[in-house]
Amino acid sequence: MDLAVRENSERAARWEKGVKVGEGTFANVYKGIERATGRKIAIKKIKVGEMKDGLDMTALREVKFLQELHHPNIIALLDVFSVKQNINLVLEFLDTDLEAVIRDKALIFQNADIKSWIAIWYRPPELLFGSRFYSTAVDMWSIGTIVVELILRVPFLSGETDIDQLKKTFHAMGTPTEQEWPGYTRLPDYHEIGSYPKNPWWNMISSIGKDGQDLVRDMLKFDPLARISARKALEHRFFSSYPRPTPPTSLPKPLAELRPRALAPDETQGKPALSAAGPGAMKRKAESPQSGRSVARKLVFA
Repeated sequence: MDLAVRENSERAARWEKGVKVGEGTFANVYKGIERATGRKIAIKKIKVGEMKDGLDMTALREVKFLQELHHPNIIALLDVFSVKQNINLVLEFLDTDLEAVIRDKALIFQNADIKSWIAIWYRPPELLFGSRFYSTAVDMWSIGTIVVELILRVPFLSGETDIDQLKKTFHAMGTPTEQEWPGYTRLPDYHEIGSYPKNPWWNMISSIGKDGQDLVRDMLKFDPLARISARKALEHRFFSSYPRPTPPTSLPKPLAELRPRALAPDETQGKPALSAAGPGAMKRKAESPQSGRSVARKLVFA
């Protein structure tokens, strides 16, 4: 047995896979344990054999970023091993997730009891219009939509395609003007969506108070250059005014265990690309961002 194969087998033997807690076309997530200690872990199995062009850059980036990032608020990558054509990521196990928190109607969020999926519902308008240059402002938009969802307990903007997502967004918030978002009509995938009147959507989240409303409005500005930064958001008066934020250890958790559900397409299929199905075809199909290029089928982990 060659050294690499033996090392991979030894790594795989450290972990025991349990029940499935998430599933998708190209990946499943399982609850598991570390055999030596009994520590709970999660195993994300990426089904490389199901991918037409092999493992794409989205999955590679996820692995490399998790290897390099170490922070209390970022899930830890504990190990990587392969079984047949599958790549298995061993991850820190979380007892619950944000979706379970949102679904649990017994948990009430008011004023400062807030804390994070970037599928289509959480994607900012600049990405929906095909911007090739973007910044961390895209994450602030996503956080803003998630905060609204925490309050409403239903997704704030829930489109089925990129175009439908833009329609939902403009219908809820009003169509942006050139003054409000300079240059957006010149973005690569810009389409005329329609003219919708301005709407005081923030009144739907009045339970978090005026400071909370102001913060979320700053997160959900159409112009990414005008959107509040993460640092400025943390310094916002919402987090220093009464009532004070709940300590993380005291935040409420759902009592129900995680149940199997579909994974977000973005986790496994890359950034959707505009379909060229003919005139007027505005629906986007999920395809690898590396379409047309060779993709590595073998990973080398440092």
